[in-house]
Amino acid sequence: MQRRVFELQTERDDLGVDEELGDPSTIQAPALVVSGDHDLTASAAPQPLARTMPRGQLHRLSWAGHLPSLERPHETGQLMTNFLG
Repeated sequence: MQRRVFELQTERDDLGVDEELGDPSTIQAPALVVSGDHDLTASAAPQPLARTMPRGQLHRLSWAGHLPSLERPHETGQLMTNFLG
């Protein structure tokens, strides 16, 4: 999985794609931002992101690192199902 992330990043760089991916404040759909308390790579990003989106909601997972869906797939899936339901 990590190798594919690097491949996609390389493809993006090769295309010269530098523009921003968009302004989160324009996202009108309900959005769940999931953050793992043990995530060392993106620990500062989730709270401002959730706060910026008009209907953003932050859910912190005390047990999770960077990839909660791989660490505990059933529990993470249930979280998403509850949010979407």
